[in-house]
Amino acid sequence: MENGDISDAVAFKDAVENLVLELETQEPKQSESVYCIVLSDGYTNLRTSSVEEKFQEKVVVDDDLLIDVIERFHEAEAIQRENTQAFEPMVGEERILHIVPRRYIIDGVKSVSNPLDMEVSSLGVEASIIFTDRLSIDTLENLLDDLSITGFPTYSGIFVSSEYCLGIEEKNRGVVLLDLGYSRSTILMYFKGAPIHLCSVPLGMANILKDIMNVLGTSLDEAERLFIHHGCAFPEYIKDDENVSYNLLDGKKQGEVSLKKLSLIIYARLREILGLVKREIKKVEISMIKGEISGIPGGVVLIGGGAKLKNVVDVAQEIFKMPVRIGKIEQEIDYAEDIADNPIYVPVISAFLWFSEHEIVEEGVVESVVKVKKRVNPLKKLWELFKKLV
Repeated sequence: MENGDISDAVAFKDAVENLVLELETQEPKQSESVYCIVLSDGYTNLRTSSVEEKFQEKVVVDDDLLIDVIERFHEAEAIQRENTQAFEPMVGEERILHIVPRRYIIDGVKSVSNPLDMEVSSLGVEASIIFTDRLSIDTLENLLDDLSITGFPTYSGIFVSSEYCLGIEEKNRGVVLLDLGYSRSTILMYFKGAPIHLCSVPLGMANILKDIMNVLGTSLDEAERLFIHHGCAFPEYIKDDENVSYNLLDGKKQGEVSLKKLSLIIYARLREILGLVKREIKKVEISMIKGEISGIPGGVVLIGGGAKLKNVVDVAQEIFKMPVRIGKIEQEIDYAEDIADNPIYVPVISAFLWFSEHEIVEEGVVESVVKVKKRVNPLKKLWELFKKLV
């Protein structure tokens, strides 16, 4: 895959098939296999929409009523997509991944974050809709169908990550989750408890690796080794007399580079990437937050492979001029303590947690469960599925 696109379908299917076979041989117990797809490409986007339910007489809002309104939201979105595509077949080709309530409207006037136990004559919901390109998902599903892998849910990697590595207070005050991925860097911004902006810049760690490869005249694999084991984002922290050897492009001869020069190569491209991200953040501050806050109080939280780079926080703080931290799974996870703190694995672990909390598996069929958020701690342990698999 290149930049989220499948460039070699045969190689893709072979890779997935080999992975499934390897997992089956490693599984100590026989268990039912369940799959989910986690997207981290640039096709995922966000928009807002709303729906209102009117009642003949006043009612008290409870869990069942909230679920009913949210389900009607799903139905309204489906009807809208069908109508759009009927008149404009090339428009509206999207697959909705997540619907996140932003606020509830009581009697068409009052805006609240939690309407439970309130008496209303009408109840509306305004929500953030995270969606992706339908064509890319259809292509992926068709390829996996050839391997007898069907009926899997699809998630936005950065959204499910935000559910398990961001705190409620951060989301309410304003925070940016930045996934420094391989092909691109993805940005998800929260304000008043809900996602308000999702986008990506077409640069990632692959661009840094290519810079190392081209400047030093080595292979991509050797550039990756240098990046992982000797890379540092901040040249000022490196002594001038520190050097490292590496294999040249022919794989036989060796070269030598100072760690400071290696760091300068990394620093130059990283500044460009973070500069583009900062530009996107500023756009949202100006157009959407509209002066309600000064800056982003929660700062920036880094996940992905780039978040493992030594001293990346220092460079990010220099660029963003706000607090920066490395993201990790905040929920305590049995048997996975060694990877829960690793920002590389945040999207994968988050997808597992999201699946266990939002899906029901019956006879191999995965069904989504509509859940009402009551503004309580989202890191509550719900490990029914996990207990079944171990």
